[in-house]
Amino acid sequence: MARYTEFELILPTLHILNERIDKTITTSELIDELRELLKPDGEDLEILDRRNDDKFSQKVRNLISHKTLEKNGYIEYEKNLLKLTAKGEEFLNDNEEDVEKFRIEIEENNEIIYTQTKLNIGKDQYSVYDLKRKRDKGLLNLNPEFQRSDKAWDYKQKSELIESILMGIPIPLFYFNQDKNGNIIVIDGKQRLSALFDFMDLKIQLRDLKILKNINNKYFNELLPIQQGVIEDYQLQTHIIKQPIEDRILKDIFERVNRGGTQLNEQEIRNAMHNGIATQFLKKLANSDSFKKATDNSIKPDRMKDQYLALRFISFYLWWKKPFDDIQYVEYKSNSPDDFLAKSMELINKLDNYKIKILEEDFIRAMENAYKIFGKTAFRLPAKNSNKKRPVNMALYESLGYLLANRKIASFHYTKIRELFNNLLTSDKEYIDSFLSIDGTVSVRFKKMDEIREKTNNFALPPLGK
Repeated sequence: MARYTEFELILPTLHILNERIDKTITTSELIDELRELLKPDGEDLEILDRRNDDKFSQKVRNLISHKTLEKNGYIEYEKNLLKLTAKGEEFLNDNEEDVEKFRIEIEENNEIIYTQTKLNIGKDQYSVYDLKRKRDKGLLNLNPEFQRSDKAWDYKQKSELIESILMGIPIPLFYFNQDKNGNIIVIDGKQRLSALFDFMDLKIQLRDLKILKNINNKYFNELLPIQQGVIEDYQLQTHIIKQPIEDRILKDIFERVNRGGTQLNEQEIRNAMHNGIATQFLKKLANSDSFKKATDNSIKPDRMKDQYLALRFISFYLWWKKPFDDIQYVEYKSNSPDDFLAKSMELINKLDNYKIKILEEDFIRAMENAYKIFGKTAFRLPAKNSNKKRPVNMALYESLGYLLANRKIASFHYTKIRELFNNLLTSDKEYIDSFLSIDGTVSVRFKKMDEIREKTNNFALPPLGK
């Protein structure tokens, strides 16, 4: 991780203060909690000359001594004690989207203890023709669910790759993962394989070659037979990660081999590791008109953020409601949320079509009820400034979505649900405080929803004429 700046410590400092019951903390306690939370490394851990402090500790002390937080009115500082002010809480609320991102990063970066320390990684080589045949038979997965919508290679890049092969120039290693069924999933090398397959499938022709100019504008079938053979027989060097392997370790491998470009986020990696029914299902939910309408089209598909929200809904819904009697559910643990989501995707991959259909209906029902009852403010905390719409709150989305998936909700319940929920938002501090929590208070949110569900189910339509 890159070294932290003093400015980057502001939000986590206020977050830590807000998590405390009395909203206060000492300097030494703050240093310890920030260290535990942010896990600084590298230069931040270098010990200062003639000091017992490392650079990270000194940055925290500078944040206080420079009065950066005091000058902005976010804290009061007296006798080595920091106290969060009302303005500090307001700052957290006004920057809720950044707080939410920070909370998710903390969840997903919790330290995982690996039980597997030795991997089964084999070296192998395949001809281009062999891999194309596997692709045609569905045994090689280029994994479109995993790959981001980054800009694809242009004609020049594709043509130069093929020219390099015809000239006998070695190309970099490919990284594959072999799943439990023996199928091959491409970790690194999708663009190169796609270029080769597109050329052999006659989808592209060679362009702008600087050395083998005589084959410019030619398709694969227009090359000389010996040139076609050179491409088909070209040996690609591969590293294959074989089963069994822990999800967290496979995740780390995905990250390491992709550090040359934009680092993969958690959902992109989960989609790669659990490609199948789950990825198709989540994509369908995220693309539904009901989801887009309920979130006011604010959750974009970039970097699979929309699928991430769909997964969180389904994962927590399965965990809390347990709608089916014949499956083993994934238990949520506050110290390993990423593992919880990964195992939930694995569970979804095992569900039959009937269960998938039930979950889809529950998800759509929740989204439709959210829009009918709360309109464009669904899943958002009340705005303090009427001109500024607050972002979708993840904790609110998960818990309220669970409530609104209730099959018993009818139109005459709408007003009652709105009244009960708005009362909860304005008067139940325990529920509100759980929005920024990263500990075990997740269950609090769902218990509160069960209370509203019970009151709603007991609410009957008034007799006619009254």
